[in-house]
Amino acid sequence: MVPVLSIVSVGLGIFVAGFLGIGSVARAALPKPLPVPSEIRIVPSSSRTEIAGVLSSNQKHLAYHLLRAGDAGRTILFHQNHRHALRLKEVLENAFEKEAVARTREIVGTAEAFNELLHYGAKFFENNGPYEPANRKFVLTKVTPQAAQQLVEEFSEPDANRCRGSQAEVTSTCTDSALNEIVRLMTDESFEVQRLPETPDGDELASTGGNLYEKQITGAEVKEWLENGGTIDLNCRVVRATDAELACQKQTTRTPGPVGDALRRVVRHLALALGYSETEHQKNQIIYLIRYLEEGNEEDFRLSSIEWVKDRGNSVVDFMMGFVEVYEDYNARMGSWESYVQILDPKTTEISLKLAKNAQYFEEKMPYGEFRKKFPPEYSPPALVAYYLQEISSMRTAGYNLPNYDDIRRDVGFKNIIRQDPLSLEQDPIVRDERRQMYQEFLVASKVDEVLELGPRAKKLKTLLHEVIGHGSGTYDVTKYGDKEDPVSAMGSPASSLEEQRADLTALVFGADAKLVEVGIFKDQAEADQILRVLYDDYMADFLRNLAKNRSFAQSHHRGRWLFINKLLEAGAIEWAAKDGEQISDRNRVLNVKDYALFHATALKTLEDLQRIKASRGETEMRELFAKYAPLDAINEPWAQAIIERGAKLRMSNGTVEQPWKMNRKGVVKVFGDSSSMESIATFWNACLYKPHLCREASE
Repeated sequence: MVPVLSIVSVGLGIFVAGFLGIGSVARAALPKPLPVPSEIRIVPSSSRTEIAGVLSSNQKHLAYHLLRAGDAGRTILFHQNHRHALRLKEVLENAFEKEAVARTREIVGTAEAFNELLHYGAKFFENNGPYEPANRKFVLTKVTPQAAQQLVEEFSEPDANRCRGSQAEVTSTCTDSALNEIVRLMTDESFEVQRLPETPDGDELASTGGNLYEKQITGAEVKEWLENGGTIDLNCRVVRATDAELACQKQTTRTPGPVGDALRRVVRHLALALGYSETEHQKNQIIYLIRYLEEGNEEDFRLSSIEWVKDRGNSVVDFMMGFVEVYEDYNARMGSWESYVQILDPKTTEISLKLAKNAQYFEEKMPYGEFRKKFPPEYSPPALVAYYLQEISSMRTAGYNLPNYDDIRRDVGFKNIIRQDPLSLEQDPIVRDERRQMYQEFLVASKVDEVLELGPRAKKLKTLLHEVIGHGSGTYDVTKYGDKEDPVSAMGSPASSLEEQRADLTALVFGADAKLVEVGIFKDQAEADQILRVLYDDYMADFLRNLAKNRSFAQSHHRGRWLFINKLLEAGAIEWAAKDGEQISDRNRVLNVKDYALFHATALKTLEDLQRIKASRGETEMRELFAKYAPLDAINEPWAQAIIERGAKLRMSNGTVEQPWKMNRKGVVKVFGDSSSMESIATFWNACLYKPHLCREASE
């Protein structure tokens, strides 16, 4: 790989090799796992109580059964994230039961080790497995391998059901060697550090931990299989069939083992939710979804998605569930299990709908000419602002735009869900302090106060434009794609990064457009221009924050940003600067916007290029572009490692977890644990979801 830029600061005597220095040599360094956070902020569940309290009796029953269905499906997400995740979940749950805590303390030996195990368990449950959204695993360093071995042996339950399936499945998950692998997963810094391969061809597939592909299947085999007519659907798991050929194993209620069991529970609660449907479209959405989960025909999921789109905000309790986003498949074809249950906020939705009605206006201003979309007359994509009651997915989102089927988006439409956080959370002094720390570390000092004050508005604006206008924009050359073929899935890695950055660029280009004043988002053009400048500054700080937190460029959204950052540096729109006005060094290096107009122009040109690549199926150009402007090996450079070290000192790097809660049949939110006590939280962590006998009062 030959990276794009060489940055030489002549007056300061600084050369940043490979940030990207011409002629640097790509290194196949072993990726590093993430440390277990030493402190985790527990987000209270009070907002759930507030949200549920506004629902009618019928809506509460609907929400209850949808929540239970989503919770049942969480088993599938654990299973997808790692072949041993369900067994490790069981070990952690058992280790933190009230009666077992004393024995767990005895096994790990020290208070420091026990605290680390608590935080490891919290992050494990929060991420539905051992990996962060950046695809790196957490690793225990204070709990010894011997102690981990004892924990696994004492707290792992014999489970014949979990061990049903192919011989390969039984061998990989249910033998004595599997116990050793679980210990290595927890403590070994070199074992299955990543969830999915970083290389486009998947050469590392066999050494990664993701469970979308049966163990021992190589990337070369998958590539050959696909080239020879093999197909992958959203609800597939790729396995080796009895004839040694690869095959797509549909995940349905008939699938042996925990996946099938989980889907039968999902279907049972969906069937109960059906009786409380708010609209005919929502009723049909549930009917088609049930049939999809029972029979595995993706056409039924398409029909369910169409009904969801047609339910344009008429259902107060809205939901999306199934095998959806393809971020965790390096081929961008298999979907991770997701469940979103949300309550619409009519007041803020009104503004977003005004924006959505102007989709054609923004489309006509897009820089990509022949690939502009023509929306049907009077069409506006629903843009709904909602409070999340449930978010089960491979990553936390500020909003989403679905379905991903491009033909449905073109012919029927799509729906935007924008996350609304309670005002109390935004004003939380701890949250505000975390943000101030971050900006002080990753912004030039003169911009900190303004961005701290206006950054939340800028972020909301970006999310709104990203989802409502960005993802729904543009069309493509239909002759380059098969019937019903999705461009992102068709082009494979790193097409997800391209699409996410394309949506981001839409927000960066139109963030101060006069239409936003007209629809009421801004009071005047001066305010719009100010918020756009803040958005650009916040974008720089947020990039460094994500780098510090994720310790990788591999996550789809982050890699897209990495590409654009290098485009901006190349154009001279941004620069490396010292945050404190002193001599620049790795300890104080930040990205600073020095020319806002050039930033905007670079965003406009990059948006044009990315849409053209997507529309014309420029797979080779896409891979060359990302290899040049978004090299993954740059994480090993001194400047990147310095950002990581600086971020580790900030409170924001430790992360958050949600206080465990559950809604009962009467719509009452029951909270378990003391928000001030990590141990109390851990004791009840997912037990209330997976071991209801421990929390019987919640299901009364």
